Amino acid sequence: MKSNFQLLFILFVVFQAYTQDKRIVIEGKVMSNSGAIENVHIINKSSRKAVITTLNGAFQISVKESDTLIFSTLQFENKEIVINKLHLSKLQLVTTLKTFNVNHINYYSHSSWNSIIPY
Repeated sequence: MKSNFQLLFILFVVFQAYTQDKRIVIEGKVMSNSGAIENVHIINKSSRKAVITTLNGAFQISVKESDTLIFSTLQFENKEIVINKLHLSKLQLVTTLKTFNVNHINYYSHSSWNSIIPY
């Protein structure tokens, strides 16, 4: 009886470990105030996998609960989203990125560049 209990316990632990690492594919769309954003890099920090959005801002990426997705592109502020049970139940994720607020721009004249970059 004791060995049956131990076997059941071991199977339970193995099953739990397997299901915690199980990833599913979710679909998503990245938007801005002016519409869909293409060429956004989406990186899953946990799995170190990445994808890029299509022309209409769509993407697919495999995730599991508590994974962190990083949304990165030059024109917009980076954004991080932690995957939760709601994301997994809908199998869908829509997010909006904010444009950068530029307060200061450095301007270099052509003569300044000659002193920085030798020919």
